[in-house]
Amino acid sequence: MAMTISAIRREIRNLSRVPNLDEQILERIRTAESNLGQPNGIEYFIETLCEAIKLKDVDLSTIALQFLKNHIDDGRVSAKLMQQITDTVTKTEFTSTESELVEEGYHQAVRVCRSLVKCKSSHELTNGSLSEIIIFCFRVFNSKLVKWLRLKSSRTLISITKTIFKRLNEFPEDPNLKPSYQIRLRLGGAATQSTFKELANQSFASDNSSASISPSIRIITERNQPYNLAFINDFFCYLASLINPNHEVEITKIVEDKILLGLRLLKTVFNETGEELGKKSSLVFITRNNVCYNIVSILKTVRFLPIMSAALNLATDIFIDLRHHLKYQFEAFIERLIEMLATSPEQSPDSSYSAALQTS
Repeated sequence: MAMTISAIRREIRNLSRVPNLDEQILERIRTAESNLGQPNGIEYFIETLCEAIKLKDVDLSTIALQFLKNHIDDGRVSAKLMQQITDTVTKTEFTSTESELVEEGYHQAVRVCRSLVKCKSSHELTNGSLSEIIIFCFRVFNSKLVKWLRLKSSRTLISITKTIFKRLNEFPEDPNLKPSYQIRLRLGGAATQSTFKELANQSFASDNSSASISPSIRIITERNQPYNLAFINDFFCYLASLINPNHEVEITKIVEDKILLGLRLLKTVFNETGEELGKKSSLVFITRNNVCYNIVSILKTVRFLPIMSAALNLATDIFIDLRHHLKYQFEAFIERLIEMLATSPEQSPDSSYSAALQTS
């Protein structure tokens, strides 16, 4: 405990040295230092860090985010504090004339999001908090920010997805998650919009090295309940929609990146869950009617080799683990492979012939 307090005092001194520090937040920092010996001293300091981030000072926010990550990794945050940190970080805006500062700010925010989901208390994250974390990372990926930052957010999403689905065997089958519910989600009914349905067209807008965020997100699962199978079900449904090429009028570079990320996230899901996913009827339904359908659609419409290769690899994993549930889907997949193989290599300059041959 003494070492923890000493470390926090060093953090407070570093915070106090930030140029042009707001007088109000400086007073809170001094109060936090004087209260460190109290039972709620650390909690008050973390709340102070959250208040500092809300000031939208890029230098101050970046330092505060680094400190928050350290406290999360050390397991010093309660469920209540995790909620507060999530609300603060995922609604943070970084605006500066120096693009490097903006990029570093979002980088630290993404790192905090990853730590929140990977920490020992992550099972206490609510549906609402986990939704906001995932949405934030998707927005960074969909943004016009630099490539390395978008790559960082995609890796974070893969790590988060792996952590979420690793807990799949902890959740019993839910009889309330019926196929009819999923059909309405797939058709996009206004009353049954998926938690993540509004993600596709939402991103950070980068203009003159600044960024802004739209906080309007629809949550239909119980927001304040610890995340459960209903949340996983909703998230999986959104991942399936990411790889649907029929949503797009034209397959642009942005669309290719989105589909490729969706395929990687879905591969992470099936690598992590294996046959466990087959025990959840709602997830099998989404796999059968959404994931498999979209994979075959990709093989029919997309000519970008990395996407085709990823789709074929994903299909292999799916049909190995869930072959007993996907008879007709497997037949459709084989038919498409035969069509691809029947096309001569000269007619397939994009190497789709080679990709199909390797899969067969």
